[in-house]
Amino acid sequence: MNIFQKYGGMEFWRDILSDFYSRIASSEKIYHHFIGVDIDNIKIMLVAMLEITLGSEDNSYIDSLKEIHKDKGISHEEFDEWILIYTKTLKDVGISKLDIDHIVETTETFRAFIVSKN
Repeated sequence: MNIFQKYGGMEFWRDILSDFYSRIASSEKIYHHFIGVDIDNIKIMLVAMLEITLGSEDNSYIDSLKEIHKDKGISHEEFDEWILIYTKTLKDVGISKLDIDHIVETTETFRAFIVSKN
């Protein structure tokens, strides 16, 4: 069983992303990237991306990931903040350390496609 299904599939991860984006709203470092953005649409895309990254070897989402983030001016520091909040959210909802490590490692592979500012 893959990590996506292990914790309950689509509904579980959708709930986690709701919690996660509530936490993002409290971050002075990265919240500005989400002002005026359709968070519900982002959640839908992220759940789909989680299903792919945690459940299969399909990398077809990489091109859209690059395209979506190319003009956002996201820095390494902001990406680090995103990872920190994401990691804490995963820990707080009871994801195992081993699975968190895998999820964060996988998420780190997206850095090159998301960060465009040093």
